[in-house]
Amino acid sequence: MAFRNPRVASVAQYELQDEPKLAVFNTGLCFASGRCKPALAAYAMPLYVERLGAGARIFGLVRAGRGTRATVTIQNRRRTAFRTVAVVHTSRWGYLLTRVADYGGRWRLVVGSGAARRVSRTALAGA
Repeated sequence: MAFRNPRVASVAQYELQDEPKLAVFNTGLCFASGRCKPALAAYAMPLYVERLGAGARIFGLVRAGRGTRATVTIQNRRRTAFRTVAVVHTSRWGYLLTRVADYGGRWRLVVGSGAARRVSRTALAGA
């Protein structure tokens, strides 16, 4: 929603690491001990899949560096293995927004290959 609204200039996360006091409203991506929460993976490379009739709209963000466009493979898994559905390029800000045929199941983004390969968390279609 924020991506499509030109009036939104930024989105803020309150803290990256929780406060040591448990009474404080902690919203960090890591616990006070430094151990990472599961949300950190989603923050690093967010992915959102929305059903649109017979298809799906996929929104993602790849933090490749300022002004750098990345090539992203969109994959889907219905049963056992992920398969490539589309290959797209991000904007110079790292965002991607595209439509694909809806195969249901789980989705993920893959950037790069070999040792430099990064994989997003999986997202359920329509979730």
